[in-house]
Amino acid sequence: MSTDARSMVRPRKRGLVVAALAAMGLSPLTATAQPAPVPVQPNPAAALPATTTVLPATATPAAATVPTSALIPLPAYTPGSVYPPPMPVFVSASGGYTCRVGDHVGADNDDARTMADLMCNALAEHHARPGAYDIRVGKLGARLLLALTERSSGSERQVFLRTIDEIPVAGDRLAASLAENKPVKETLRADNAVSSDSAASEHRKVLTSTYVGLTGMWGVGGVTAAASAGVELDLDFRLQRIAMLLQARVGGIGSSDGKLSYTSMSAGFRYYFSDADIAAFAGGGLTLADLRSSQAGAADYDGSGFGACAEIGAVLLRSSHVGSVVSLRADVPMFALNQPAPLGGTNVQYVAPISINMGLFFH
Repeated sequence: MSTDARSMVRPRKRGLVVAALAAMGLSPLTATAQPAPVPVQPNPAAALPATTTVLPATATPAAATVPTSALIPLPAYTPGSVYPPPMPVFVSASGGYTCRVGDHVGADNDDARTMADLMCNALAEHHARPGAYDIRVGKLGARLLLALTERSSGSERQVFLRTIDEIPVAGDRLAASLAENKPVKETLRADNAVSSDSAASEHRKVLTSTYVGLTGMWGVGGVTAAASAGVELDLDFRLQRIAMLLQARVGGIGSSDGKLSYTSMSAGFRYYFSDADIAAFAGGGLTLADLRSSQAGAADYDGSGFGACAEIGAVLLRSSHVGSVVSLRADVPMFALNQPAPLGGTNVQYVAPISINMGLFFH
């Protein structure tokens, strides 16, 4: 192609390029100022759905906003409280009894389950009304409050405890109180006191007591033996209804002729007929005694040896630190009283001492 022909073609190509740029909204100057295009790397986000927004690598995603109504409120925390709060515990016993332990301050879930098991079975043993019962343990200072509620009637019984170890005893008393429809204090026996009573719950163990009292003794038999006064000191070891005793008695105080003087030591037992705070008892044992009966204008009758004794009586305020005992006792000596005869020989008479006794015991 000649030079003239080429010069005619170049303006035509330039015009076509300008027209194409104009159609793209670019001016020839802008197009010429643009740098060379950068190769585009494959974009993995191109495969995502059209509704997905891909943020630049340098952008920070916005925090998701959750509606306040969708949040579950947590229980409020107070100093000294268990957090998270203890969960309710449910236990059932045969006979249609269901026990729910709600608040149980000072007891974990294992303790709460054992507590519910003991109290639910106590309700069955005392023949309470079958149904649902609520148990809770609260705290007041250094003490615990144990409460048992019958859900159907709303009847509730409460007792204060010193430690959680008292719950087996206290729970049985609460169950008996609801079953028998009487106050908790009327369920007190000699062996089920708790710290809120006048005596400690250790009374379920062997209880040692000291007795100090007065005796009035007279003799029944072939010789006159007027009444005289004396003192008695006992050491008592009691386990529920059975007690073992060691007794020492000295007497002979009186101004009448023929009074009976005595010194004795005995070992025996007592059986209490109930567990109530006031209970009758019967007992007996063996004695080692020395007896003397004074005679006006004559020598005294005296003798010593082994014997047996039997007693009946009653004890008051057994669960208290201080109580009272009243008894009637009969001694059966295995020996006779001897008196030197004025003309030689010996006069022999048999005397069985009878005594009334009253005193105080101290735990």
